[in-house]
Amino acid sequence: MALQISEEGLRAMKRKDYHAAIRFFTEALAVEDDRASLLLHRGIAHAKLHDYDRAITDLCASVDRCPLLTRAWLFMAKVHLKQERYPDACRAAAEALRMDTASPLPYALIALARFHQGEYLGSARKATRALRYCAENTALSPSSAALASSALTLRALSHAALGCHAAAVSDLARAVDECGNAPLAHCVLAEIRAARGVDLAAALDDITALLRCRGASKRALYARALVRYCAGDSRGTIADCRAGLRA
Repeated sequence: MALQISEEGLRAMKRKDYHAAIRFFTEALAVEDDRASLLLHRGIAHAKLHDYDRAITDLCASVDRCPLLTRAWLFMAKVHLKQERYPDACRAAAEALRMDTASPLPYALIALARFHQGEYLGSARKATRALRYCAENTALSPSSAALASSALTLRALSHAALGCHAAAVSDLARAVDECGNAPLAHCVLAEIRAARGVDLAAALDDITALLRCRGASKRALYARALVRYCAGDSRGTIADCRAGLRA
């Protein structure tokens, strides 16, 4: 009975009908309340609806019943990041890491939490570990490739915060080359080049190509405005700033 109801919940999750999924998982838990997987899935559904407190409650209950449920620890870390509870995010990701030391995702989550806490050196080191394990997977899935790009961008931001601008530019250029669909990397690379006053023409071409491909975004428009300002293009700077305000 509980299995059939939970399967309905999983089908609702695939349809992105998270309210229905929560109802099905709640019904299944009324029949069989000790199944960690039901609590995990209901917690994920709550998180998808941005109900983070209920998500944490369910995810904690799931690992109480099954401490080895790596996926629950990972989602818990992600929810804590959404709530800006960075020490809690580090602890949850570390629990996932204890069970799978060769997975890049826990390292990337810890790197992100440490970055937000101002621990830039620790963030860069964890991002490097995430990249190492991404590289060991010779057949990267789209999600793994996106994770590698995010880890590169995060390491670059950490390097930039530490004043290592050359290392930051190298990482960002690599992220752009290896994953063209990396808008944050494009923007930050342009901003660093503008701040250093180097490769302004390349930065302008790169960010303009991003705007043509992805459409207007505040970050990209302001990045181009900064590049144009550093290049002495006052008219273009004002135009991009105005477009950024409208975006």
